[in-house]
Amino acid sequence: MKPIAVIGAIITIGLALFVVSKLTAPTNALNEVAVEPPPPPVETPTETETKLEEGGEEKPEGTPEEKPAEDVSYQSNPFDLKKPGPYPKAVLVQERFEFGSMALGATKSHPFVVKNEGDAPLKLEKGPLQCKCTMPALKDKEIPPGGQAEIVLEWKPLAVQAGFEKEATIWTNDPANPRLSLQIFGDVVSDDFWEPVDGFSLDQLKQGEARTVTGFIGSRTRDDLKIERVDQVNNLLKIEYTPADEAKLKEKEAKVGYNFTLTLPPSEEISLVRETVTVTVNSATNTQIIWPVTGNRIGPVSIIGPGWYAEKQLVQLGHFRAAKGTEKKFTMLLTDRGEKPLEITDVKVDGPIQVALERDEKWPVKTNERYFLTVKFIPNSPIGVHNTDNAIPVTITTNHPKVPTISFNVSYDAD
Repeated sequence: MKPIAVIGAIITIGLALFVVSKLTAPTNALNEVAVEPPPPPVETPTETETKLEEGGEEKPEGTPEEKPAEDVSYQSNPFDLKKPGPYPKAVLVQERFEFGSMALGATKSHPFVVKNEGDAPLKLEKGPLQCKCTMPALKDKEIPPGGQAEIVLEWKPLAVQAGFEKEATIWTNDPANPRLSLQIFGDVVSDDFWEPVDGFSLDQLKQGEARTVTGFIGSRTRDDLKIERVDQVNNLLKIEYTPADEAKLKEKEAKVGYNFTLTLPPSEEISLVRETVTVTVNSATNTQIIWPVTGNRIGPVSIIGPGWYAEKQLVQLGHFRAAKGTEKKFTMLLTDRGEKPLEITDVKVDGPIQVALERDEKWPVKTNERYFLTVKFIPNSPIGVHNTDNAIPVTITTNHPKVPTISFNVSYDAD
């Protein structure tokens, strides 16, 4: 036998013996471990499946969310007016409506009736608007032939305005009347009004003279106006008020109102009259009414010269260096001669101001006396600006029975 054949026979016999031994050998349970197959993968439901389980409908990816319909208005007519007939016929029963007097902040509305007297449905769309416009009970913004609908205009004014006008444009598909113009107009007034508006001027008063002025506070839009309190800063005035009678209310075209009487008592003091009266009323828009009261009480003294303003009882020193100071000299004429020459006995001033008075011994006129009044800013005083609104008050006390005090203000700009 050839060697190669012998080797092949040996290999064949060995493989056969190995297979037989495996088939006949007992199972060793301690040495063998059973391997369980891996569990099947858990499937997570997709977002679409979850929505379907909850009762939702599957939407294709990228579908936009639905939005509520917008209240659209058009700058030009959106309808095709060249279509062949039949045509609608738009008839606006009323084009303008007057609200009359409106209270500030109040809201008023008015319905305008539109009829369709044509043979086809009348379609409507909003155009340019100057106020709120609604079309209630108008399905699909369409009026059938022979039908009618209301268009409501609403206006809430936010400022007092005399003679306001607001317009709303409604486009139609009526070729003969493609644009409807709805207009509202009226006046916007405050809940309350008062006279005078800018306060009271007492003008010039002589020494010992009293002055009385009258005013009015009322309302054209409400009947519950009440005066809650009346205040004044300097307590110079006697103030009284009473409900207005029917004749006065008719004159003022008011539903309710009050007559005011302001009286300045007599006084010998020569000075400006400055008072501020504040009336508080039960109104949401104007809770306080402020009346300035001004006047000028004159006596036997008159002051003349550049820098003196009699209507304001004001001395203007102008602009200057605080370190150097400045002064102005005025002529003061006294028409009522006293037993003694006029002298200053006291000066009250809250600021760096000095006042001096000197008699002109050479004055030739016998009907009056001439004095020189000097108003001086003290050199090296603190810099400051005092204009008309915050001028420094000065009160001079004298020895003259007819001129017990002289009051004025001083303004300057010292740097």
